[in-house]
Amino acid sequence: MKTIKNIFNKLKQIIKGISTKRIIVYTITFFLSLFLVLSFFRKSNMKNYVSTIDYNNDYQQTSNLVSGKKSYTNLLLEYKNKNIPFINKDIILDNSDYLGLEVTENDSNYGEAVKKYQSEKTSNNGVYLLNEDNQLTIKVSDVEEGIYYIAIDYYELDQLIDNNQISIKINGEVPFIESETLVLKSKWIFAKDEFSNDRYGNEIQAGANKEIGWYNQKIYDYKGIHPNYYGYHLKNGDEITISYVNKDLLIGEVSFFKTETIKTYEEYLKEYQNVSISNEKIEISARDMKSRTEPSIRLRSERDPSNLYYDTQKLKLNTIFSESWQNGGQAVTYEINVENSGMYKLAFKYRQNLVNEMPVFRKISINDKVPFDLFESYAFPYTTGFLNRRVVDENGDDVLIYLEAGTHEITLEAVSYPYRTAIEKIKEIMSEIQSLALKVKRYTSGGNDPYRDWDIETYFPNASTDMNKWADELDVLHESLKVMSDVSKPSEIANISQSAKRLRNIAKNINKLPSKMVQFSDGDSSVNQLLGATMQRLMVSGLEIERVVVYGDERLSKPYSNVFTSIYEEIKRLILSYTNNPYSVSKAKDNELRVWVNHPRQYIEIMQAMIDEKYDGKMRITLSQMPDQNKLVLANASGDAPDVAIGVDHWIPYDFAIREASLDLREFKGYEELVKNFSKGAMIPYIFEDGVYGLPETQNFWVTYYRKDILESIGVNKVPQTWDEIKALLPVLQSYELNYFIPISQYVGLKPFVATLPFIYQFGGSLYSEDGMQTAINDTETIQGMKLMSELFTLYNMQKYVASFYNQFRYGIIPIGVSDLSTYILLQTTALELDGLWDIDLHPGNYIEETGEIVRYAPSGAQSSMIMSTTKHKQESWDFLSWWMSTEVQAEFAFTLQNTYGKTYFWNTANVNAFSQMSIPKKHRDVILNQWEYASEAPRIPGSYMVEREISNAWTKMVFDGANPRLALDEAVRISNREILYKMAEFGYVVNGVPVKNYEVPTIKNIDKWLTEVN
Repeated sequence: MKTIKNIFNKLKQIIKGISTKRIIVYTITFFLSLFLVLSFFRKSNMKNYVSTIDYNNDYQQTSNLVSGKKSYTNLLLEYKNKNIPFINKDIILDNSDYLGLEVTENDSNYGEAVKKYQSEKTSNNGVYLLNEDNQLTIKVSDVEEGIYYIAIDYYELDQLIDNNQISIKINGEVPFIESETLVLKSKWIFAKDEFSNDRYGNEIQAGANKEIGWYNQKIYDYKGIHPNYYGYHLKNGDEITISYVNKDLLIGEVSFFKTETIKTYEEYLKEYQNVSISNEKIEISARDMKSRTEPSIRLRSERDPSNLYYDTQKLKLNTIFSESWQNGGQAVTYEINVENSGMYKLAFKYRQNLVNEMPVFRKISINDKVPFDLFESYAFPYTTGFLNRRVVDENGDDVLIYLEAGTHEITLEAVSYPYRTAIEKIKEIMSEIQSLALKVKRYTSGGNDPYRDWDIETYFPNASTDMNKWADELDVLHESLKVMSDVSKPSEIANISQSAKRLRNIAKNINKLPSKMVQFSDGDSSVNQLLGATMQRLMVSGLEIERVVVYGDERLSKPYSNVFTSIYEEIKRLILSYTNNPYSVSKAKDNELRVWVNHPRQYIEIMQAMIDEKYDGKMRITLSQMPDQNKLVLANASGDAPDVAIGVDHWIPYDFAIREASLDLREFKGYEELVKNFSKGAMIPYIFEDGVYGLPETQNFWVTYYRKDILESIGVNKVPQTWDEIKALLPVLQSYELNYFIPISQYVGLKPFVATLPFIYQFGGSLYSEDGMQTAINDTETIQGMKLMSELFTLYNMQKYVASFYNQFRYGIIPIGVSDLSTYILLQTTALELDGLWDIDLHPGNYIEETGEIVRYAPSGAQSSMIMSTTKHKQESWDFLSWWMSTEVQAEFAFTLQNTYGKTYFWNTANVNAFSQMSIPKKHRDVILNQWEYASEAPRIPGSYMVEREISNAWTKMVFDGANPRLALDEAVRISNREILYKMAEFGYVVNGVPVKNYEVPTIKNIDKWLTEVN
């Protein structure tokens, strides 16, 4: 014992003898040493194998989810149950059986394409134009009854980014819902072989060019859900109708084709069992893609010294951005040149951190053909960092592929085949939950009082049984998905088991269902929304790739740099960051026009590249990113303002104009011609006295969004166009506990002009008197509009607050409502499960009986541009601004932006003529352009903010306090007028309470006065 005590005492003395500094140093040294040691044991390879072959072709019956139309899954099972034979033959359909608009080589528009086609084909097949007015019908003759696969020759007619979409009907009906919208692929290549640099030396992704030509496509599921080609049941005398959905096309030969069963990997290996493994190694950077199916698949910079393209200071584009390559059907193709014939291995330096703890899948094709079953949907497991994905088989051995000496193509296509059953089953359960919820709501008239007794068991005797059945199905689904993960409880699918538990709990006391709708179908954490979120995640398959490696017996490079190199590079980058800050605000230089831009860096890079290449003005244009537009005020006060400001909010030019800080654009030659490109009502906010001090750069739109599937299911066959029709619709919606949405509901507290103006302008009301010295919001017309605006909530029970219309719309709680551009982009790019189930229409309006017109006035303000009054280069500033807002430049910028970064980068230019060339469905474009004819913004006057606030306060009093509209607005007028006179006095329009200067207020009725030039 004494010995042990002595040892402890000695240790205490040693510890006491060590200073605090030494303890800290020793601790840091220990952890650094541990970090260095562990860095040498860092994981570099991913060799997990996920078996997907059985999942790919596992088809299970589901209910027909969309308007009663069959899904391809159900149709395929029906084919098999009825023993309808698959006719696996190559047959060219006789041209004499085609009925459509034929074009010839003499056609002035399409003649060259026809000549090219006929020179390539041995058969003398005709060419037909497919557009909104012309379809192609083919009568089938001399064939045996059975299932046929269809292939189509087609030629694209433009460079627009939209997918080519057609529908195929048999005898006038779509045989399955997916046949309503079929995609014919495009091939996109980079516009330049080498990426250009911006003026700061950072790489800019090149634009995209579509390779126009004749292509043959075998009709298949572009969304990546079904692994095989679509089969159509045909017999003699049937008619195949190919119709336009989106994008005009030329159609050539239509044929039936023969398919080959994909070999197993074992069968494939036997063919090459005597071929040796090559010792060659080929590494291809992700950026060196030969082509891609969509220009939205883009690159980003991954700053790791181990990458094939890297620079310490400059940004090098070297990695595919995962969120741009996540939708089914998106594919990239790489070209490799092999010197020696032999067997090769395949690997990818990748990262997959989008789908948590679950894999995503890619179909791997060699020379446009899947060589064996393993490659039909190969898994890329979840990983937080970059690893080498070695392609292995179920035994963990490297998969071998045979390549002849020469050039080959490797294509990776995003697919979700193994998740198909889960996606369809979840969609089915969600549909059945929604159906039950609607029936229960109709029975209870929307009641959800937890203290009221409901006899759900009697009226819906199967409800409890159905819920337990859904729970059991979800448990089975969870177990089948869990097998694909390398963790026992993958977080990505946890909502499935959670939903099953919740369904069982609700089923235990089914009579309480009306009071548990928030848990069942309606709330943000309801079963329906938990399942919807999971389904959405399973439908996306984002993947980042830095390189593709084709190799033999060579070792793979580490997918990361060693710790010493990493530390050295980080220190260098830190030092260099003090000398290089691209697009930051800088001092003016000689012969340089300074332009501050309130847009993200991606926009600025393309803008600057376009300026450097195409702008031929006298001065050099330098763009600087404006991180905060309020900085303009400080810059102006300090005498350091730019010459031009772009992308500022639409109310800012007026605030600068009234303080003599921005220039009147009417004084410049070419103004009158330029503003013809804009909606008249969009010009209103930029007017001050006789001048116009800004131009709209982008323009918002407010339109009606509606769910076609839900409205059809409750018997609503017409989208309401007027407020009276909406009032008639609301009781129908609310009987199912659904509702209508208007923008007032999305704002907490202040209800801005963007939400209230439609109710004032549509009824003929005004915000201000003609001289601008007082508000006019208590006139008869405005009171009528304000009364409706409040009664929609007090009498017709619209929801007073909706946190997110998009979420409520997506999950079917609010199937119709008014929203803007942001909702449009989300629905187009994110809500994949709603594809084909929603549409847009014009903003609801006020029907004028005398004229028969529906007046649909709505705001449209977004961002704007202006010239600062302190500029020494007035004419040069105008030359640049007028160039930037011209139709040609705006159309090119919008096209380049989407071609470079994808559909989410939608440029809603205010130039109406440029917008008419945008790559969006024609039907949607027409709705937006028609709505912009009713664009009308709020004019600005001193004190207008108080009018905005008091209209909001009046609405609050009417809705929450039951105030009389006249009394509420009279009080709003009193408070507003006091503030207006105060501000008018501040700016010299009123002296001692008496107006001394005129202030004419612009409106949609007198706007033409300001749309002309002045000397």
